[in-house]
Amino acid sequence: MTQWFNVEADNHQFNLAAPDADTTAFQEFGSVFDTGTAFATFHTGIACGPVTVGIDVLHSPPQWSDSAEWDNVDEAVFSAPAALRVITNSGMVQEAFGQIDTPSSGKLGIRGHVVGRVSAWDQVVDEPTEKFWTVVWPADETETTPLVQRRASDGLWTPESRQQEPESEFDIGEDATVRLSGPVRWNG
Repeated sequence: MTQWFNVEADNHQFNLAAPDADTTAFQEFGSVFDTGTAFATFHTGIACGPVTVGIDVLHSPPQWSDSAEWDNVDEAVFSAPAALRVITNSGMVQEAFGQIDTPSSGKLGIRGHVVGRVSAWDQVVDEPTEKFWTVVWPADETETTPLVQRRASDGLWTPESRQQEPESEFDIGEDATVRLSGPVRWNG
């Protein structure tokens, strides 16, 4: 049964992580979430504010349904050596969700769904405009499935949108003037 609660996102993120996980040590990158050891960091469209999050814990991988209900869907297997919690970027554990215990294999399968990220892109909101549904299950200890984007239709957090901005053609050293003595004399 899915538990639905609001979670405060900040800096376009919230986490499903072990409380002591280093959520900056990314190993795989996706559109809905990125993963690393003991965490998945979810990408929101809003800059900060509440998002609606639902979590299902299953005993086996779910069947795939290519439902148009969700804008983006990612799936991965990641190492989960400690129990996971829903945690904000500021480190606040969202107690309403409880914890997701570590499977005996030490690995979890995860499928993350999202809808509504484009409706309030980069805004601060007071009411949820986005909905995330996360399904997790125990994975086999030998499973090494890379992160797969099963659906990516909203255009946000894609590899193309994450490319670094081109370097500026302006060289700040070119405009620097050294003052040895006397008044400043500007180039020109």
